[in-house]
Amino acid sequence: MPKLTSNEIINFYSTHVKSVKPLGSGWYSGLCPLPGHDDQNASLNFNPDSGGFNCHGCSKSGSIKDFCQSLGLPLPFVSSPKRIKGQIVKTYDYINEQGTLLFQTVRLEPKDFQQRRPDGQGGWIWNLKGIERVLFNLSAVIQATDVIIVEGEKDADNLKDLGLVATTCPMGAGRWRSEYNKRLAGKHVAIIPDNDEPGREHAVKVAQALSGTAAGIKIVYLDGLPPKGDVSDWVNLHTKAGRTSKQIRIDLEDIIDATKEYVQTQIQEITPDTDDNDPLLVLGKTADGKILLYSKDTRITHTEDRRSLDRKALIDICGLEFVKQLEANPKTARASVQAYCDRLIDQARHTLTGSKEKRGQGLYKHNDESIMIVDGQDSYLLDRALNITEIDTPLFGKYYIEYSDLKWFNRDHIARAKTMTQEEASNILKELASTIDDRWTLKDEHDSDLLSFSMIASILQGIFSWRPHYYITGKRASGKTTLLKWMAEIWGPITLFREGKISEAGLRQDLCSDSRIIAIDEFEKNTHRQGITELLRTANHKDGGVVTKGTPGGKPLHFRIQSSAWLSSIEIGLNEAADRSRYIIFHFKGFKKGIPSISKVKELSVKTYALSLWLWSQGVDRLADEIRSLKDDRFTDRSHDNLAPLVAILALSSDRNDYKAIMNVLLSQNSEALIKNAVEDEQQLMDTILGSSLPIEVQRVGTSYPDKRPLTIAQVIESDDEEQWAQIERLGVKVLRNEGKNEDGYFVCLAQEPLKQNLLKGTKYEHLGLKEILERIPDAIYNQAHFAKVRRWNVRVPYILQVA
Repeated sequence: MPKLTSNEIINFYSTHVKSVKPLGSGWYSGLCPLPGHDDQNASLNFNPDSGGFNCHGCSKSGSIKDFCQSLGLPLPFVSSPKRIKGQIVKTYDYINEQGTLLFQTVRLEPKDFQQRRPDGQGGWIWNLKGIERVLFNLSAVIQATDVIIVEGEKDADNLKDLGLVATTCPMGAGRWRSEYNKRLAGKHVAIIPDNDEPGREHAVKVAQALSGTAAGIKIVYLDGLPPKGDVSDWVNLHTKAGRTSKQIRIDLEDIIDATKEYVQTQIQEITPDTDDNDPLLVLGKTADGKILLYSKDTRITHTEDRRSLDRKALIDICGLEFVKQLEANPKTARASVQAYCDRLIDQARHTLTGSKEKRGQGLYKHNDESIMIVDGQDSYLLDRALNITEIDTPLFGKYYIEYSDLKWFNRDHIARAKTMTQEEASNILKELASTIDDRWTLKDEHDSDLLSFSMIASILQGIFSWRPHYYITGKRASGKTTLLKWMAEIWGPITLFREGKISEAGLRQDLCSDSRIIAIDEFEKNTHRQGITELLRTANHKDGGVVTKGTPGGKPLHFRIQSSAWLSSIEIGLNEAADRSRYIIFHFKGFKKGIPSISKVKELSVKTYALSLWLWSQGVDRLADEIRSLKDDRFTDRSHDNLAPLVAILALSSDRNDYKAIMNVLLSQNSEALIKNAVEDEQQLMDTILGSSLPIEVQRVGTSYPDKRPLTIAQVIESDDEEQWAQIERLGVKVLRNEGKNEDGYFVCLAQEPLKQNLLKGTKYEHLGLKEILERIPDAIYNQAHFAKVRRWNVRVPYILQVA
């Protein structure tokens, strides 16, 4: 075995020995892990130069090779050329919920922190490339209802020793990721920052990230900390003062209980009024009397109670330097700070109020002549000439813009789009289709073209009046996952790529207010299909659909789902025609060869984004609406709507205006299946309604007393008895005799809500939109009519078409 360095030997033993600490002799000690020894007193010592070990508890000793053989471990070797500087004094394990070690944070002396991950052969790779990031102490966090967030693993371990559940994110302050939020959903969270500016800023960002996810949030500032001090320093101070661990825990719990909840309230409509040189923008006063302040430097919105807006709060928001400028004159220092706070409160008091709609990361249609792009901490408008208008405040018109660390767009794409020609646009689409053709085999010869148009339409999803969803299906090893990952790389960070086990609630939390491209792989493994497909139904329309969900604290949260979705599975996991009609389906038969190189993917990404912006400048959204209005009897309305954006993309890039001819080219066999499924769904719904059996009062022959008999709705309609008709009217079925074109039969008016509450309760149609299904019936009309003296919207259909 090649000779290992001292650091590599220490690293090896630190992986397999708990509580490793240096001894004064140059050796290290730790808890012996050897079989048959339940070590409680750090009995094992090892030499960092030779690798030899001995245990004075179980009397075993030997070389590092002997140690490996005793535990059945492979011999250690260097798997990464990286040589760390300093000696390892402590390692902190990050373990996922299955109990697998994902990576470690390593503390070195001289003081430094590095991250490393197992290479699977007893060694380490000193980076986290491709590794899932999780919270520290994750298993305890999942089980707990109260969690403390600190800035370092040492702090979390010290609080754990007190009997509290604490966590931190890898690499400390400023490194919080959105995927950590879901682990704290419904929990009461206390954030304890270090006593410095980065720590306070980190605490506010984490609190904002968890707003609406955690059941309660508090930012706890500990008194008596030295500059840059942390909660471990606070624990040490109290330990030196003679307090026991139990007393310190109770003291900290009392401080947390006495701290006010952090509240990020809904933004109110205001008229900003502040000095351009002022670091703060006053957003206004909320319904519960709080004031909202926006930091121009950090792009963070702060919610403050007027009584808490003091010198300390200003330092947290604006920084110490700004407060020192206010206090430049020692005689008026305190008065200057108070006067500034009073001015902010006064400005908030005189602003207008009104609800604001949130807009997160993504591309949106602002009006007919401009789109809004929210990209990380930047937002701006882009007109048809591709000119930029900066937005320098989170309040813009009726919207409140939510900034984040997600950077997904490059302004260089705009410059490239300005010089693009139609020929270049056509070539980009051909290159995309050719790349797909070269690597994947699809069932229909035109599907590679259709797929390339769909990739562009997904980038532009926010500008279309109707956005389709997409479904990728095929046998195992047909390249579905590879394709989905390749497309996600083309789209970049705006893609929300998830594996099949995601739930409807998890998808909502991941999206929040963002308009991202959803990509869910291995949908066949998903146990939440129904919830996810129902959620995605609301996303097809231009502005999406608002979903309201409660929280454990009783606060309603509103989610606007406005994203195109790509689902992938072995079979088509869409059970209802109401769902299938919203998707364009691609059948994959096989995978030919590997995906393009990283450089090629980056080149294609630039081209597709530039093409997308060029299409916007050419009015692709207007053309799509025009094509949607040209209905074609050969297609269902929804299939026509799905294809309209793609036809518009092809038409503009190829100078073709024969839209029906283009439709013929793009219409594949799966669209014909859509028509069949849609008809079957309509017929099945009518059969369910008409076949419903219930007791109906029928007059007894020769008596004046009624009798109740079980009759179906169809039998009642055909009885030609207006008294029986009146009985089913309250259930949502109203019969009209010999009206309009239907001279030989009846019209039946069907009201959605009464039907769901009575005849369809417990069926698959209870949670579906009946209007959209019933309107596909020939000669159906959506209008209003009285049902048992209550005026309701309903769909009127000819009954003669439904008689069995």
